[in-house]
Amino acid sequence: MEINLATVVDGEFDYDLMGKALDAYDDALTPSQRWSCIHDGTHLYYCYMARLIELANKPKSLLRASFDVRRDIILAHTGVSAALSPIPFSFAERMESALLRAAELPLWLWDPDSQSRTLSDACPPVVLARSGGSGMLSPPSFVERMKPSTLRATKLPTEIWDSVLSRLEYDVQLLSRGICTWWCNILTPCTHAYLVLSLPDRWTDIIPHEEPEEVVTFFLVVRGVRFQNWPVFPYNFFLHLCPEVETVVFKDHGSRPYVARPSNIPCPFLLPRSVVDLSLIRVSLERYSIEGMLSPDGCLRQLYIDSIQEGGLYLPALLSSSEHLRVRDSLAFNSFRRSSLSEPPAPSLKYLKLDILRDPYGIQVTRQRPQLSLTGGFALVHQLFQSELGHLQYGLFVGDSETFPLQTRVSCLEELDMCIGTQYYGDTSLLWPGMSQSLTTLTVRIREPPISLSPLEYGVHCGPVAEHHSGGSVSNINLNGLAALLTLNVFSVYHGVYGCMQMISSHIHLGEIMGFDYMRHKLDGDVRNNGLAFRGTFTLALRSPQWIMDNRDYDDGVSLTAALLSNTTLGLRHAKCVRYHRDTLVV
Repeated sequence: MEINLATVVDGEFDYDLMGKALDAYDDALTPSQRWSCIHDGTHLYYCYMARLIELANKPKSLLRASFDVRRDIILAHTGVSAALSPIPFSFAERMESALLRAAELPLWLWDPDSQSRTLSDACPPVVLARSGGSGMLSPPSFVERMKPSTLRATKLPTEIWDSVLSRLEYDVQLLSRGICTWWCNILTPCTHAYLVLSLPDRWTDIIPHEEPEEVVTFFLVVRGVRFQNWPVFPYNFFLHLCPEVETVVFKDHGSRPYVARPSNIPCPFLLPRSVVDLSLIRVSLERYSIEGMLSPDGCLRQLYIDSIQEGGLYLPALLSSSEHLRVRDSLAFNSFRRSSLSEPPAPSLKYLKLDILRDPYGIQVTRQRPQLSLTGGFALVHQLFQSELGHLQYGLFVGDSETFPLQTRVSCLEELDMCIGTQYYGDTSLLWPGMSQSLTTLTVRIREPPISLSPLEYGVHCGPVAEHHSGGSVSNINLNGLAALLTLNVFSVYHGVYGCMQMISSHIHLGEIMGFDYMRHKLDGDVRNNGLAFRGTFTLALRSPQWIMDNRDYDDGVSLTAALLSNTTLGLRHAKCVRYHRDTLVV
């Protein structure tokens, strides 16, 4: 569908007009065509945004003024101030301190844009002198200031300016951009490296009946984008405008009054290939997935998942031929992802934080009954870690010669930080095989967060209630299978220490704790018992209060007692290893 963008003229931003134009454009495209247009930047949305930017950059733009009015309304109702934080010292003193830390030789500063007006109008000139013969730099007295020379600052290497100005605090750097054009050009990459899209937590109360506009800004130096309570639209405005974005954060407050659902990241929102660090905090990916929003040829290294809703693909148990084609089209398998499926890039994900203990509103997620299909958090973890169950789901629409997922593969994952409910404990042993040879650092956080109950009558609220069990029939996480693990960190409340020890014992064998040399030292006599050694019958009893001992531990115990008995130096009468299930001897 052809749309003449010249008909979009300067004026107050009309969200309905843009929405209708985009809907009509999308209706004329197939899913594969839509994905291809989004990926290569020819979609109407990006052409429309380019037209808006062109209009907003004109002098006395009515479009830009309409954005400013809306922003001022929100700030006025929330008391948000854009003023800089108070500066305890004068600007000149901070500038002088930065110069003293950075420079190696005597140096004068002045305004490069003017021969007559010196920098002393905003920043008193500073000379760096060495005190005595010590070689130490000492700040001169402001009374002893000398007249600036005629040497122009533009003749100094840019590296010197970078070294000096980078030592200023952020708020002082912002002030310094107003000194002169030269400083503004040097400091802008430092002060404007991140684009933060943020609305106050109460913004839905301020403008409850109007559609929020998306402020589109283009910075070539942008390295990060942060959405905080900001509505996410299906089309990513910085996908082609900011090609160097590396860090992206989606963060929602999670408990806005009168808002029943968290902020949702809709399909087909797509991130640029330059993203290496992605954070999802208290947001929803209903009818979408984490892998779906990542470019197939990217290089994602760090992924933070904290209290999100959904995130995995919802797939039916059986797919008809028409549904099979529809799923592949919706995942861009027949468009820009096609080549990556057959020739996938090398796995790049090195760090993963997975915290799915709570939902976006802080309520602990529970699941008391098993379900036949993978949904919610179970679909997320099995698909994310590519377990056998996850592969079975993907096998419905991924060919034998194809690789999927691409960016969230964990085969090279080195560090995992996880906090999950007890309903997932029984599934963890299915997750380790995919990263058994790469994971070196594991952090497990066993938390029992409070559950805030709904308000009762007459405005009376119940206090927080500790939830000790969120479902499942397994009491601890089994770490068996992590062959490359070097560092294990376990965090728990006091009454959860026993469960932590159970989890740790699933990875540490008895033979690693109690070996032959250790036991021989204990059975031999020493100075504390006057050299009296044990020569009787030694029985090593292994007992677990919940279940029988692991076979590996029992085998270690049998080998240990056999070695002790065969050692003639010890001279034991007999040695054996037995194991109990609670108080019952297991034969």
